[in-house]
Amino acid sequence: MLWKLTLLLALQSFSNSQDAASPNTLYEYNLHNLKTFWSGSGAAIQYPGRMVLSSDKLKFQSGALSSMDPFDVGSTFSTEMTIDYHLTDKEATSQNFIFGMTESKGPIEKMDAMDESYIPLPSMYKGFIMYIRNFETVHSGWFNSGNVSKEEILSRGKVCKISARGKNQLRFLIKYQNKIMNVYFEDIKDGSLRLCGQFVDLNIPRNQYLIASASDDMGYSQISISKWTWSANTKVEVVPADQKRAGDSFLAYWDADAAANPSAEISNFKATALYYYDNSKIYSEELIQLADKNLSDLKSEFAGELGVTSQRIKSAIEVIGREADQLEALGWILVQSKNKHKYNTIEVLDMTLNWLESIEESIDKTDAETRLIYELISKLNIDSAANDMIFKIENMISNLKKLNFKAKYLSNEKSLNFLEDESVLKDWTESLKDFQSVVRDKIKQNQTNTQGAAASYGMTITWLAGILLLCGFIWIYCRLKKALDQSSASSF
Repeated sequence: MLWKLTLLLALQSFSNSQDAASPNTLYEYNLHNLKTFWSGSGAAIQYPGRMVLSSDKLKFQSGALSSMDPFDVGSTFSTEMTIDYHLTDKEATSQNFIFGMTESKGPIEKMDAMDESYIPLPSMYKGFIMYIRNFETVHSGWFNSGNVSKEEILSRGKVCKISARGKNQLRFLIKYQNKIMNVYFEDIKDGSLRLCGQFVDLNIPRNQYLIASASDDMGYSQISISKWTWSANTKVEVVPADQKRAGDSFLAYWDADAAANPSAEISNFKATALYYYDNSKIYSEELIQLADKNLSDLKSEFAGELGVTSQRIKSAIEVIGREADQLEALGWILVQSKNKHKYNTIEVLDMTLNWLESIEESIDKTDAETRLIYELISKLNIDSAANDMIFKIENMISNLKKLNFKAKYLSNEKSLNFLEDESVLKDWTESLKDFQSVVRDKIKQNQTNTQGAAASYGMTITWLAGILLLCGFIWIYCRLKKALDQSSASSF
């Protein structure tokens, strides 16, 4: 009986010691493999065992995955993350990566291609931010701002150089205990962890939204998370995936064979694909209707609704981009599933082929109609015609000025007044007669040396020349006289 009492006391003591040690016990959770936990935006997609934040098929992109509900990070915790990235162009592009913990979650705006200060974060933010810039430097700190900006993070955050742009993988570790948080990064030379930042005297609220986001300008770069573990002194029950409900306090992992058994994901993909397929048809029809307008209608519409038309085309391009994201997702699922679930795979492949044909036809129509719209709009450019018209008008004005000047000059010209005296014509007649006499005497002097017929012929030619010359002078006089009379009359 005594030994039973001794054994009971020993067991109770052991149990009490276990209960006393439980607050220091850490429970590990695989955040990268949680199902019904993450909500995505932009190019980010959650796969079983992999969190893709950006795609190597897109440019000017951003993607973010954030927990749908607050996560109890515990009073003591450590988290380790492995980032895989492929940078197509390391020299002329830039990439951003964000890890954050915040008390309240807000929406993350899409990337603006013209905004070099963009970071994939909510504008209103309160909490911890670790910003990895181009996989070269790390900037970390605590921020409470109604409009957190890239400049603020760079100026206020603690800086650590990691020089990992030439690598394809990066690992970091964060530890929080006794109000002290340390940030470690893996040394790319020997794989050891080195301290990159320390924050002291912290009271971190237990309920935090977790955020992982990335952005890429035009590098067609893919950034993903292959491992993300969280160890905390908080125990959360993990239930089978089919028992997990959104908003409850449980966690659920993807099934062990989720990557090889994508039937549920394929059915979800089919519904999403049909949605974007219908949208692409709608926008293609809108573009065709726009191209069917005549030149005058287009001119008036672009004058008043250019912004609306531009937004339609932009929306159509965004829909095609989302279709590309969905095709990438389908490709990854099919590669993982290989030959399993043959019938589902064949059904989806048939649907994809039909869908691709429809998209190709839509793109061809859109391209043809867009070219037609461009040609019609090009005809609206009247700069060349206006310049030609202005040039001709200026030449006409110049010629009119010259003609007016000449008319005024002739009306005031005094050198023509000599023609007003008709006696001048008589003087011309006498001069011609004298010329005739001189010619006649000259002929008589040379009659001994010339033939009679030649002399007679020369005399005839001389008379004709004189008569024609006299008629010419009379005609010139009459024309000038008439012009001067008309000029004098118009001046009055």
